[in-house]
Amino acid sequence: MSLKELKAIPYQPVADSPAVRYYTDWNAFEPYLENPAPPVQLGWDDDALRLLNLKPDLILKPTPLKDKPELPEASSKRVLAFHLNTLNSQVNVFLRDTSYTILVPKPREGVLAAHLSVRATGNSTLNVLLLSPADAEGLNTLSIDVEVDTASTLRLNYIIRDSYRAPSAIFQRTRLDKDSRLETFLIGSRGRMTHMEMNQLLEGEASAAETVALLAAGKFSRITLETSAETRAPRTEISIRGLGFANEGFIAHKGFARARRGAMESRLEVRSRLIPLSPTSRVYAAPVLEIESDEPSYAAHSVAMGPLDPEHIFYIESRGFNEAEAVRLLVKSMYASLISRMRGSSLYQDALRLLLEELGL
Repeated sequence: MSLKELKAIPYQPVADSPAVRYYTDWNAFEPYLENPAPPVQLGWDDDALRLLNLKPDLILKPTPLKDKPELPEASSKRVLAFHLNTLNSQVNVFLRDTSYTILVPKPREGVLAAHLSVRATGNSTLNVLLLSPADAEGLNTLSIDVEVDTASTLRLNYIIRDSYRAPSAIFQRTRLDKDSRLETFLIGSRGRMTHMEMNQLLEGEASAAETVALLAAGKFSRITLETSAETRAPRTEISIRGLGFANEGFIAHKGFARARRGAMESRLEVRSRLIPLSPTSRVYAAPVLEIESDEPSYAAHSVAMGPLDPEHIFYIESRGFNEAEAVRLLVKSMYASLISRMRGSSLYQDALRLLLEELGL
């Protein structure tokens, strides 16, 4: 695809709202689209990797390409089209009752465009780590196709700590079969412009998709997340929960849950809470429910965008803590309340330290 053809594709098909036209800073991607180059000196944040105490089973790097994946939305999204056009890494992963960790390195210069095809059966865990050096100036784009087999469970953990100087974009598509379950847990902190889109399709009866996202944006950081789940089968469950704190940074979370015709007795829940910790912080949340089925058993959505409750801070201060300590305790307890929803792993507690560090707490 030529540069002219690429520029004819919009960054996204529809503006988000009259007030917030494009919450993603697409300009951060422009220099790479204008002059794509091979990745140079791939690296990662060793301190963060040691903190998580995970040994990667696979470190992504440029590979010989076979047939390029089919990414239908690339015709309507410029960054995704660019990703497909510059794809230089492609890996297939099959998980059967196992735990697997993939490390996505950051190039000092150039573009690492990788695609993962993941199939999970039995009871498996996949960890995807993007732990960038703070000063790396290369671009990461990553597309992930995930298929969860019948009567199988996949725990998909993303730990993202990106560069202050370069953007990243992640696009995930998931399909769930009958009686399958996907548990997605995202911890995202730091990033010049980190854009993530996670799309889940529940095709099988009695399948379930739960997404929990914990986000932190300090000074110079900008994070945007779209979590979308659609069900077409009866007795399915969709749960999307996002919690983020911005301290002189920006966070946006859009959560979609859709019940199409045929999704009888399904449960849908979308909740988003984004909290600015300073006057210069900015947050934007938009939970959306679309229900075509006549017989959902439960549907709910909520949104909250506002600072911490001063009375809660005062209450903790009255117990002998200063204001900074009170804020840290509140933030940590709110993160921990969502971490407790996910089935046991010390990984989440370790990753929580990355969030607090990004917020300066």
